[in-house]
Amino acid sequence: MADFNLNESNEYLQIKERQQSIYRSVSSSSSSDILSSIAAMIPAFVGNIQKSGISMLSSAGPAESQAKRDSITNALFTPQFLETRAAALKNDVTRDYGLLYSLSNYSFSPFIFQLDCETEELKKFRSLNQSNEDSRFKISRINRRKAEESYRNGQFDEAIRQFKESEEKNDTDYTTQYQLGLIYFFEKADYNEACAYFKKAARFSQNKSPIIFLCSTVYFALLLRLFGTCRQNASLLDEAHSALMNIYNANSNSPMINYALVQSCVSIASRSGHASTARDLVKRLIKTNEFTALQMVYDAALDSFLPQIGDVITDLIIESKNSAADIFKQIEESVERVSHMSKYMGNSTKLAAVKNEYRQLQGRLNIANYFEIKDVESQAQKILESFQALFREVNENRAYFELREIAEAALKDFRSDESDLKKPLASLEDDLKTADAELEKLEKTYPPDREEQYIKKNVVIKGKVEVVEQKVEASVSWRKQKVFLFLKSIIGCLFSLLVVMVITCIFLFMKMEISIVTYMVIAIFLLFTPLYGTIGGEVFYYNVEMKRKKFIEKIDKFTKMIEIKRPRVEEDIQKLKEIYAASISEKSKLSKDSSMQILEASIKGNFEQIK
Repeated sequence: MADFNLNESNEYLQIKERQQSIYRSVSSSSSSDILSSIAAMIPAFVGNIQKSGISMLSSAGPAESQAKRDSITNALFTPQFLETRAAALKNDVTRDYGLLYSLSNYSFSPFIFQLDCETEELKKFRSLNQSNEDSRFKISRINRRKAEESYRNGQFDEAIRQFKESEEKNDTDYTTQYQLGLIYFFEKADYNEACAYFKKAARFSQNKSPIIFLCSTVYFALLLRLFGTCRQNASLLDEAHSALMNIYNANSNSPMINYALVQSCVSIASRSGHASTARDLVKRLIKTNEFTALQMVYDAALDSFLPQIGDVITDLIIESKNSAADIFKQIEESVERVSHMSKYMGNSTKLAAVKNEYRQLQGRLNIANYFEIKDVESQAQKILESFQALFREVNENRAYFELREIAEAALKDFRSDESDLKKPLASLEDDLKTADAELEKLEKTYPPDREEQYIKKNVVIKGKVEVVEQKVEASVSWRKQKVFLFLKSIIGCLFSLLVVMVITCIFLFMKMEISIVTYMVIAIFLLFTPLYGTIGGEVFYYNVEMKRKKFIEKIDKFTKMIEIKRPRVEEDIQKLKEIYAASISEKSKLSKDSSMQILEASIKGNFEQIK
């Protein structure tokens, strides 16, 4: 067993005090959601970075180190902008808690583990419950849950006891071993126990849980490095570096591994190549997330590397300025191109809004701190993408308007030619409508004798004759109704009256005296009034029915003529469409199929479909 207490290390004390500060903030939070509680304390955590006298945020060292820190932080941000970025980070963390590594590579670990337990990988491992499962594993899982509850409540001794009971039942549960490692590291400062449990967790999680294997190995390497640094033991520093390199080669994108490797390389920076590797890693980490620079500046492990960190930040400021200037140049070119084609823009306010946003950003290009110039670069990229999107929209609109002009011109000529082709058919359809309307009017006045039925009727709908089923109400022939009797009476009376008037006029004209015989003749004529009415009614009935028959024959005739004429007209119209589609294809350089689709859309009035 190594004779080493973690409290001997200033770096450990710094890590622990940060963790304790985070723990107090989360414990005092009213929210039951861990991530929300952590996110809520981020602005305060970041805001304390520049405050002197707080050991968790500033390491001990010579005055020149503190002066260098001040110089670097001045190059990183202004206090006002730091507040803005911290508020943005607070929101970003709720979507990606991996960003917490940019603030502290180790101090958030107990809480990150709780969040990791909600991932599919660990959730499946920790809730495994098979019907044939060993009862020891079930007991182990129950004890582990009790231990985790004690751990969250700050009952660390009780948590250790329950975790160990859980391990006795299942000595391959790497989540139990990892949490024991965390407790011994943060709460007990026990180097030997922490090393043992992190090593166990790494061994059992290898090839099973990348999350636990990575974190356990990083902590094991950290412990070796802390011990090696305090005792100036080169072999321990080499062992720590070797352990990190093994997982770095398997996962070089992990911010936790990268940061740990920076610390390891700095601890052996006197050897060939390691200082250069550390510098490259520092640059990559800060470019990925600028908050990592704050962690580095106030990290006790990187005190000796502050000059190099300052140089990296200076280089990054220059790179970001150059990058922003290049983006600005591209924006200027995009503005000019879009402005020249503004007539094709569907929404001119969108262009004005993006231009205004760009003008506001231009004044910030000469900012000298990294956080803001990085923000300028990021916003400039978004504005450039907005202009590029506008340019694509304008190009699409230009192509659309040009194609629409071609389509509208073709449609105008097509409509004229189509109208000529449809005229004979349209005339027949009008005749059919007229005949049908006259028959309907006749039958309302003089209904035929029929029962209620459904008949198929030819109806012109949108220029086409379609057969529709129509309900016809039962009706009694008008001949059987009182109206016909009344009609006969009227006809008989009128005829008799006419005869009397004629006879009377003849006698008056001839100045003859009307004799008794004349009165008898008139009386005889009047006796035949019913006969006159019957004959007149039958004649009238015959005329009405002949008229009905004529209308029905007309309707049948027009229907047959339309049925014969329509296919020919439709065939001619299709040929006409092909001619105009070919014309569109020739002018637009599009395929014939696409040109036909454009013509069809234009005919329907759906020009938006052309897009």
